[in-house]
Amino acid sequence: CEVGDDLVSDDDRRLRQVAEDVAVAVSGDAATTGGTLQQRAKNWLQQDVVRSRNEDASPCGLRQRYVAAVLYFAFGGAGWSHKLNFLSEADECEWQGEVMLPGKKNSTLSGLVCDEQVEGGTCITRILLGENNLSGDFPEEL
Repeated sequence: CEVGDDLVSDDDRRLRQVAEDVAVAVSGDAATTGGTLQQRAKNWLQQDVVRSRNEDASPCGLRQRYVAAVLYFAFGGAGWSHKLNFLSEADECEWQGEVMLPGKKNSTLSGLVCDEQVEGGTCITRILLGENNLSGDFPEEL
């Protein structure tokens, strides 16, 4: 039992479990191991799922949202030059934006690009994060 767990509804508990199941399916024990970036991504996803009531566990649903959060934590998203809506309430396919890169005259698309339609959703097909002050190691989830 977590602190304040008695104040959480059964539906919220169920949704948090859906998010944990997705994270564990993708990252294994790392998703529940204290201090890992996968646990940080799982914790964020649990809060996000309760807020949004989203329980789409398809490959282009919560799984890709979780992996995108892992990417954010793995590459030091808090220190990025361009936040690009990462970890916002927006659909992860909207975690992008036009940015001006040093030495360029025109803006360029940066963030997650989703241009593959599948039954039940749109999948991330490209990750464009150049010139964004990334730091860290490439997570195996990608």
